[in-house]
Amino acid sequence: AISTVAPKNSEGFFEKLLDIKNRFYRGGKFQLQFSVHTTDNKKRDELIPISKMSFQEIADYGRRFCGNGDKKVTLNFAMTKGYPVDVDIARQYFDPDKFIIKLTPINPTEMAMCNELISEIDAYNPASADQIINDFRSQGYDVILSIGEVEENKIGSNCGQFVTQLKESEMHKRNYNS
Repeated sequence: AISTVAPKNSEGFFEKLLDIKNRFYRGGKFQLQFSVHTTDNKKRDELIPISKMSFQEIADYGRRFCGNGDKKVTLNFAMTKGYPVDVDIARQYFDPDKFIIKLTPINPTEMAMCNELISEIDAYNPASADQIINDFRSQGYDVILSIGEVEENKIGSNCGQFVTQLKESEMHKRNYNS
């Protein structure tokens, strides 16, 4: 499995990935995920401030990547207040026969808090995602609601939390040893 934000000018990598998948991992043995997070291009640039593939480029590649018997390509949306996810825009580009939607809450990381990113999905109340799930399903998409163990948020071991703690710990050690 590979998850990516689809950096621009990485066509060579993606062509090699397609070849490897077709040669060694056909028939649902490989998962590709594009983390797009919003359907608003300006907001996407705020969240992912690098040069990246357009929705059309991701859609074109995804159609080639998803062959007979392969897993659908995942579009991941970390649902964030102020960063819209418009089902109609997604449907303009992404064929529900080739793409699956994954919705995730924002983990309470230091970076999320510093950037005032607030989750649209309440990890303690999965029903908070019902409307967007139903909207995607009405367009023919399969939808995964991916909420990790909320206990991991409490102990700081969820995605994005542990690295921050590790860096802080190393900084304290350096300061102590200086």
